[in-house]
Amino acid sequence: MLTEDTAKSIGMHAYFPHVRRVFVDILRALDTQYGRPLMMTNTQNVNKEPDEMITGERKPRIELFRTCVAAVPRLIPDGMTSGELVDLLSRLTVHMDEELRGLSCCSLQSLVVDFPDWRQDVLWGLTQFVAKDVLDTFPQLMDHGLKMILTLLCAWKSAVSNTNSFPSSTLRLGKDYNELKVGPPDPHLTKRTDVCKSEPLSSVLHLVEALALITLCNYRLTTRRLSVLILKEVKSLLKILNCSENQPVIDVMDQCCAQVVEKCLPLLPPAEKTAVQAASNIDLQWLADRNSSTWTAGLFEDGSVKNSANYNFGVVDPWSICYFGFLERDRILSLCPIMTIHSWPIVFTRLNALYSVVDPTPLNDNRASLLRSATTVKKPPTERDAYMHLWKNYITFAFRVVPLVSNPIVRCASPDLSLSSSPDSLNTEKADNKLCPSSISPTTFYKLLVPHLRCEVTDIRDAAVYAIGNINGSALRDLLEELAIYIREAIDKKQENVRRRRRRDALRLQLMRLLEYIADNGTFGISPCVLDKDTQSLHPLLVEFIEGVRYYLENEPDKNSSAVYNLAQETVILLLESNPDVSPLLDWVVDKCYTGTSVVADAEGDKGRSTLDAILATTYCRSQTHLSRQLALLHPELTMPMFSEITYRFQSARPEVRQLLLQYLLPWLHNMELVDPNIPPTNAHIYQLIIEC
Repeated sequence: MLTEDTAKSIGMHAYFPHVRRVFVDILRALDTQYGRPLMMTNTQNVNKEPDEMITGERKPRIELFRTCVAAVPRLIPDGMTSGELVDLLSRLTVHMDEELRGLSCCSLQSLVVDFPDWRQDVLWGLTQFVAKDVLDTFPQLMDHGLKMILTLLCAWKSAVSNTNSFPSSTLRLGKDYNELKVGPPDPHLTKRTDVCKSEPLSSVLHLVEALALITLCNYRLTTRRLSVLILKEVKSLLKILNCSENQPVIDVMDQCCAQVVEKCLPLLPPAEKTAVQAASNIDLQWLADRNSSTWTAGLFEDGSVKNSANYNFGVVDPWSICYFGFLERDRILSLCPIMTIHSWPIVFTRLNALYSVVDPTPLNDNRASLLRSATTVKKPPTERDAYMHLWKNYITFAFRVVPLVSNPIVRCASPDLSLSSSPDSLNTEKADNKLCPSSISPTTFYKLLVPHLRCEVTDIRDAAVYAIGNINGSALRDLLEELAIYIREAIDKKQENVRRRRRRDALRLQLMRLLEYIADNGTFGISPCVLDKDTQSLHPLLVEFIEGVRYYLENEPDKNSSAVYNLAQETVILLLESNPDVSPLLDWVVDKCYTGTSVVADAEGDKGRSTLDAILATTYCRSQTHLSRQLALLHPELTMPMFSEITYRFQSARPEVRQLLLQYLLPWLHNMELVDPNIPPTNAHIYQLIIEC
C-alpha cells in the first residue's frame, strides 16, 4: 500500500497529496463515461456482447479504468468518502468488462481482509447496491451479488478469527448507536477522510440478514441456498463480535422450522411427506435443499413452468406457507426487530421495480377506468408466471413488515439551504438516496397495492387480496384508513346501472375475502385498533361495513334461500359463542326476536317437523301462556319488571308478536291494582297492609 511513509521513502512525498486528488478526478470521470453506461443492469445493454460495446476509443479508457481499480486499496483517493468509493467498486462488479468486474471484486475483498476500518463500509455499500440496483430480472447478476456478499462475510470472519483483535477507532459495536469508541489509530491503515461510521456494526450485519431473508422469497434454489449460507455467516460474525442483542435470524427460523413445515403437510405429495416425517432434524438448510418441484411452485430455475397442467398460481405453495410462518408476530417480527426495520425499504424497492414487469396495463393505456385492462402482458406467459409468483411473495412480506405511517413534522427551512450546492450538500443528497427505513412512506405502498382490489386480472387481484390479508397488527389502523373509500363504495346504497352494480358486488367480494384472511391470521385479535379501549366497541369502519353487508343481504333477491339462511344462522351462533361476556350482543339478538321478520325471529318459514321438534314438544309441553300464569302466581315480586319488559318490547314488535305479548301480560295484571292518588282510600289500613306485603 502507498502511505505517506512509503511516499517519503521513495522520494515523492511532495507529490503524494496531488496524486491522490488527481486519482479522484480520474476515477469519477471514468465512472461517468465508461462505468455507469456499461453496467449490465442497464436495459440498453441487454442482449449485447462486451466485444460490441468495448471498442474504439472506449478500449484504452477501459484499460486505464482497470489500472485505477487495481490500485485500490494500495492507493486511496483523497476527497472521496468511503461510501462513494465502495459504491463505485460495487457498481463495477456488474460491469460488462469481465476483467474490470474481477478487479473490483478483488479490491473490495482486499479492503475487508487487510483494513478493518473499511469492513463496515464495504459490506454496507455492497449490500445496499445489490438490494437497490440488481433487479430480479437479472437472476445471474443477483446470484453473483449474493456470492460476493458471502465471500466478504467469509473473509471478514476469517480475518477476525486469525487476528482476534480489532482497532476500536472505527468499529461501533451496535449496542449503543451514539457512542464512538476512540482508540489509537493504526499507522498501517490507509488514510481515510471520514472515520466516523454512519451505521453501527450490528446494523450493518442485520441489513445483510434482511437482504438474505427477502431473497428467500425467490423460487430459484440457487438463490435460496446462497441466502441460507449468508444467514449462517452473519450468525457466526454476530457471535464472534458480540455486537447485537437481537437473535440471529437463522436461529429463530431453525427453532420453529419443524412447526411451520408441519402446517404445509396436507399440501405435500406422499414422497415429500414421507421425507418430512423421516427427517430427524428439520432446519432451514434442510428446507432450502429440497429440490422437488413442490417446493419451487412448479417452476424451473429459468422461470419456465415444469408442468403447466399442475401449475396453479392461486394456490399457496408449501415453500410460501413455511416462509411466512417464520414471519409471524411471535417469531422473527418480535425477536429480530432491527432486521425487520431494515427489511421494509429493501422489499418495497424490489417489489416496486418488479411491478413494471407484472403490471398488465399497456404503456399507452391512460384510461381513467377503475378497472385495470387485462388485454396485454409485457412478458411471455411462462416468464411472467415466475415473476408474478415472486411479486406475490414480495408484497406479502411487505405487508408483514410495513411500519406505521408517521405523522409528518412540518418545519420551516431557509431558502438558502435548498439552493446550496456545496460538496457537503451533494454528499448528503447521495447518502439520502440510500435505502433508509424512514425514506419510504407506507402510504406510497398502500396507494400501489390497495387499488388492485378492483383489478380485472385474476392473478394480480388475488395476489393483492392475499397479501393485504397478511397485514401486521400494528399497521392495521393505517390499512383501514386506506380501505375506507373502498368499503364505503362497496356498501353504497345508491341505485346504479347493471355494470356499476356488478363492479360494486365484485369489490364487496374481494373485501370479504381480505377480511377473512385477516381474521384467519388472528390479526384482529392482536391489533390495538380493532376495539376501542374505553367503550370496547368495534372499529367504526368495520361496524359500517358489517351494517352495509347486512343491509345488502336483507335486500338481496336471494335472501330467502337456504344458503343465506344457514349462513346467517351460523353467524349468530358464532357471535354468541365467541362473545359470552358482551351483554349488548345478547340484547341485540333478543331484540331481533321481537322486531325481526318471522324468518329472522323464529324461522316460521320452515314448516317441516324434525325429530328434534317432536322431542322438544313432548319435553317442554307447557305453552308460554301457561308458564306466564305460573310465574305470576309463584313470583308476584316480578310483576313490575315483567310489565316493564313486555310494554317496552310491545312498542317495536311486529303486529303478530304484539298479540302474543298481550296474552303473556294478562296473568300479571291480576297482581296489580290501579290506584288514583287523588282519591283517599276508604280503608287506609288495608292499603298499608298491601304496601307492606
